[in-house]
Amino acid sequence: MLYSARGGRVISSGELATSVFDRAMHDVTKAADWLLKLLTVRSADGCLKCAIWGITLSAEIRLSDSARLVPFTALTESPMKNHVTRRSVSKLFDGAVWLGTNRFRPPGAAFVMDAPNFPYIRTDNASFLAFDRLQSEALDFWVVLEAASVGYPLAFGYWFEYVDEDLDISAWENALSWTFPEIPPRIGVYVDLDAQTVQEDVRRFFALPQQFRSDLKRSMNRFVLSKCRTSLIDRVLDLALAFEIAVSGESEGNTAISWKVAVRTAQMIGGALEVRQEIRRKVNQLYQLRNRATHGGSLKAAEKHVDTEALIDECSGIYRRLLRSCFELGERPDWNSLELEPRTRV
Repeated sequence: MLYSARGGRVISSGELATSVFDRAMHDVTKAADWLLKLLTVRSADGCLKCAIWGITLSAEIRLSDSARLVPFTALTESPMKNHVTRRSVSKLFDGAVWLGTNRFRPPGAAFVMDAPNFPYIRTDNASFLAFDRLQSEALDFWVVLEAASVGYPLAFGYWFEYVDEDLDISAWENALSWTFPEIPPRIGVYVDLDAQTVQEDVRRFFALPQQFRSDLKRSMNRFVLSKCRTSLIDRVLDLALAFEIAVSGESEGNTAISWKVAVRTAQMIGGALEVRQEIRRKVNQLYQLRNRATHGGSLKAAEKHVDTEALIDECSGIYRRLLRSCFELGERPDWNSLELEPRTRV
């Protein structure tokens, strides 16, 4: 089986005939050389590429040895890049950047992850397992980019291709795979990405212990989802859950959730006493709304109140400061000790 265009192709004369004869029309010798080359390759250098809507950058940003962000226009020309460009429109309603998988302006950035020695011709499912690992790692980069570095949802349209285009015998079948929150976002603007910020966020996140990293990923996904909601109360519920997942630990007994989240958030971010008190007050207010929503109270007045939206925005900023504090610490805190420690860090 040969892996091309995100699928396995059973190697047969019928599967290869069209490609061979198309080439033979121009040069029979080169067509034969191409076929012999194809059948002797067992692994080849590939890459996962992703168009990103919602951010722009002027130069490459190296995220790891294998991953980088680049301006979309700087991507190597390929059928899939041309496909994205052709489907893009110059203008959307209200100046938006991305409204859906069929309505978007040109992407402002791209993500590239190298996949050296990717399984090409195999008798097992190694190619599919390798792509799953590649995709899973890319998703980790993307959620950090959204939640920590940008603070808003983004849309990602991605695909796989080989560095040597001759190996992609089914390139014409390739298609975009999409990932965005389960509530599709409305991406209104392009945000300029700061290279130092995203590099620090990524480096510190991937240095965290695996379980803490997994918990923060779930928390960040909830935070991003809260940004996609149109109802203020739904935004409150998702944002409160993002806080709760981020500061929870094992064997915590009957600690009141609102107290735990507010105090731990304030202590984790740290600062002078009055700063921590203000953080605790804001998070407590968020949880008052959350409790009213989950225990049958009326929220009609709260939903119409201008201060509710302002509170959500303020708490969103506090959440991102909490994330960065977790990244900087480099490990899951001992929450029981942290709750009682002086935290005068800036």
